[in-house]
Amino acid sequence: MLIISTIVVLFVLVTRAVATSLTCPLAGPGFPSPSLLSNCSALCETTAKFEKLSQNNSVQGNDTAWTVALFSSKEDKTLYEYYYTPPINTGLATVDRNSIFRIGSVTKVFSVWSFLIEVGDEEFHTPITKYVPELANLTCPKGFNQQEVYNDIDCVRWHEVTLGQLASHAAGIPRDRELSRLQSAHTIELANENVALATYNDLGAEYDSAQAAALGFPVLGKTQVPTCGAPGVNRTCTRSGTRTQPRSNVAATKRSLLKATSKKFTDNFPELLSYLVKQNPVYPSAQSPAYSNVAYALLGYAQEAITGTSLGVAITKNIIKTLGMTHTIYEDTPSSGGVILGDPTTVGWDEKLGPVSPAGSIYSSTSDMIKAGQAMLQSTLLSPAQTRRWLKPFTQTGYLSTAVGAPWEIRYLTLSDDRISQLYTKQGDEGNYHAALILSPDHDLGWVVLTAGAPGADAASVRDTLLNSFGDLFLPMAEQQAAAEAKTNFAGTFLDESTNSSAIIEVGPDGPGLLVKSLISRGVQVVGPESPLIQVYGAGQYARLYPSNLRATSLTNDGDGTYDSRLGFRATFFNATEPGKVEDPCLYAWTALGAPTYGQVALDDWVFEMGEDGQAKFLDVRLLRVKMERV
Repeated sequence: MLIISTIVVLFVLVTRAVATSLTCPLAGPGFPSPSLLSNCSALCETTAKFEKLSQNNSVQGNDTAWTVALFSSKEDKTLYEYYYTPPINTGLATVDRNSIFRIGSVTKVFSVWSFLIEVGDEEFHTPITKYVPELANLTCPKGFNQQEVYNDIDCVRWHEVTLGQLASHAAGIPRDRELSRLQSAHTIELANENVALATYNDLGAEYDSAQAAALGFPVLGKTQVPTCGAPGVNRTCTRSGTRTQPRSNVAATKRSLLKATSKKFTDNFPELLSYLVKQNPVYPSAQSPAYSNVAYALLGYAQEAITGTSLGVAITKNIIKTLGMTHTIYEDTPSSGGVILGDPTTVGWDEKLGPVSPAGSIYSSTSDMIKAGQAMLQSTLLSPAQTRRWLKPFTQTGYLSTAVGAPWEIRYLTLSDDRISQLYTKQGDEGNYHAALILSPDHDLGWVVLTAGAPGADAASVRDTLLNSFGDLFLPMAEQQAAAEAKTNFAGTFLDESTNSSAIIEVGPDGPGLLVKSLISRGVQVVGPESPLIQVYGAGQYARLYPSNLRATSLTNDGDGTYDSRLGFRATFFNATEPGKVEDPCLYAWTALGAPTYGQVALDDWVFEMGEDGQAKFLDVRLLRVKMERV
């Protein structure tokens, strides 16, 4: 009988109700990500389904141009691209992979990416007041009474707001400054009068007293109406008043900022920030996510203070030029190649965002967004460890299947095997332009959607339909292909006759991961229905293997390339959970990782030795000190 250390008390009683309960998959992929999608029949079937969907008039209408693209970080060529040119003037003869769209708030991804490249996430816990000292030592201009000794209901406590909270919408600060249009207005009828309701604007700059009264709003005083950065106002807000400080004189700028730290709130306070501090906070910092565009202006200021380089210059140098994104521009309106369905000003093509350019100012094309998405998944510009930290939730929303990253809008989708897959998405809206980027790290897969609408078009709905098609069609296809490749590459019998040891690995339809049907070591069944572990620890009837993404890379035999020569997996013996209960046996699936050990090696530490063809040749269950060959 295999002797195992008594430290495995965690194993007891965790397999109750196995037959009727759900499995307990480990976080991450169920199988290694697919590497042969471009050659699989499933992709052809899925693209045919997508094209049938795209024939729907709500997608292929007369007033919206759009493009989509599917890409993998494991293949140089794009897996699938589709472009739709509506039967109206788009500014181009035909929309293609190099046609330029506005990507709106997808720009935020590039802003954080640039920050991580130049600064790193070590500064994510630093208060914004260190780098934007205008926000420090402010006297709150509001107050309920003289007896108040604490007040965060009227004013943001800026010294508690960190750079990471700004990046992940967890700062609790106002959504926007008196903001230029980031979405099209909606028209409503009140008192027999049509009133345009631009949800994300300050309405005080748009409505006269009669229109405000139609909505039941009071008449504003002159100082309450924004004088910059709002529709009907002909200039954007600046950081320093009526003009922007020269970027070339960083030392002089820092001296002026240091002077600002001693000032109390006055009407001469820097313009953008004066509007910001007049607004009430949404939450205390780190309480709950609340979307904020102005947070990205502040994050850009911090990056410039740290590096001495403006954010636009950093994005252009470190991302756009480095990746060869020749159809991507930060802030400046492209002179040609744009998809413009109507008057450029009306559709939002030439709108300037001023200080909040880091939140939504980039123009890009499908081909360039593919380059960017592949670089993110491949960790081309960041270390793999930094990318893994970036592609993680920072805070949870009030809805179980949605979290927030920096700046990711993270969706948890349940796959057919009841495993949860995290999708890192970012949607963008600027005028009549609506875009989306999706990354699925579990599958090394990405999806780009770019749309442009004519005045009055519902291009946002087109974007949403195309966005959802990834989860409805392409993600299940990728999961199906990953399982099929896993069956080819890992399933089978592994044998070492000299020690009478063997393992049987299957890919079954009833759950994620590689199913270990049997593991025999030196004639003793370690995993299987006759395993002595079942009576001793309540586990061991079977196990599932999940990729740990630990790997070793070797040179190919010809010396011209590399391949993954060893792949790590973790075995879990806990496969019972009770949904809806506070005490969840699935806790043991991850808290018991690394136990039991025998001679300081864990039983759940499994390694496949791979051939250059991507197929497993040997299995090393490292605790057993035996290597089994695939037969």
